[in-house]
Amino acid sequence: MQDTVAQLKREHPQLAALLRAEPVELSGWQSRLKDHQRLVRYLLLEDEGWAFVMSAHAIEAVKLPVGWKALREPISTYRLLLQTSALNRGFALNRGFTPDLPAGPVRNAVALSQQLSQQLIEPLRPHLQKVTHLLIVPNGPLHDLPFAALPWEGHFLAEQFQLSTLSSTSLLATLDTQPATASPQLVALGNPTALGSAPLPAAEQEVQAIAALFVPPAYPQPAIYLKADAQRTRLIGQDLNGKMLHLAVHGQAGSLENTRLMLSDGPLNIGEVWGLALNHAPLVVLSACQTALGEHLGGDAVVSLANGFMVAGAQTVVSSLWPVPDEPTRLLMEAFYGHRTEGHAAALAAAQRKLIQEGHDPYHWAGFVVTGW
Repeated sequence: MQDTVAQLKREHPQLAALLRAEPVELSGWQSRLKDHQRLVRYLLLEDEGWAFVMSAHAIEAVKLPVGWKALREPISTYRLLLQTSALNRGFALNRGFTPDLPAGPVRNAVALSQQLSQQLIEPLRPHLQKVTHLLIVPNGPLHDLPFAALPWEGHFLAEQFQLSTLSSTSLLATLDTQPATASPQLVALGNPTALGSAPLPAAEQEVQAIAALFVPPAYPQPAIYLKADAQRTRLIGQDLNGKMLHLAVHGQAGSLENTRLMLSDGPLNIGEVWGLALNHAPLVVLSACQTALGEHLGGDAVVSLANGFMVAGAQTVVSSLWPVPDEPTRLLMEAFYGHRTEGHAAALAAAQRKLIQEGHDPYHWAGFVVTGW
């Protein structure tokens, strides 16, 4: 594994920031925090854990009652339960709080959600007064946890806070402090005719609806590529600097070799993503399966498609923790873009709350995360 990491650093120098074991100095980023924001950096040892809560004025260390050993299996089980169709609308309607539920997957999901919230969020309570935006730096199994679906004061966490994630504090060093282009061009690919992949008709509708929001004179003419035109060549070697990118396609996560997006002329693998020209790109949306998941490569880094686009220069990436049906994804994405000018974390929170209010299960909305500032 160490040889693999060393080779990756040599071949892709821009990736080194994601693979460093040591975090950047947190205090250097306090000036970017507003009074309503907290950056929470989790650190899990085998049998104990800590959360370092940073505000604009202080950094507080909070002891957690568990370490990664006690969290790994509950998080894995919770993820599986949230993706179980047998939950139907029961979990969403109960908000994970109603007691005395009959035995079954809803009751199990409720119990696990309460347990994880008690272990990971409740200890932070004294530091969350008047806070509306949490920037979470996960650690270990927390990278796979849908924080948005945890209960908090009778609601889902997504209903109480805007949520952003950073795969590691080292990722802060890759973020551009320069302001993004006010009216970026949209480049969107949807419903590719990838060999062996099912069609995504709702993804095509999604792209067309989003493109209608980014038209002249307010924005440059969007570049839209659908079906057979949704090709790797629309991205590789193209000048995407300062542009917005929306990819409504199939995604795969696993080993480095199998982490990729499926496009009409073949897969776009993680190495090719690292080489894309995306400097100052304000937003990349990966409306595809499991694009927030990836391989752990030393330190606190997860090499996922989401992080790959950050390495390439994107300032914010929206990605997913599990496969989501294309129709709920379309609904969420259209709502997200409708609120985009409020900020990306605020936009995702608004979209998730809309689906919650419509009775959608967390399976349809909790898997989407914002990575970046």
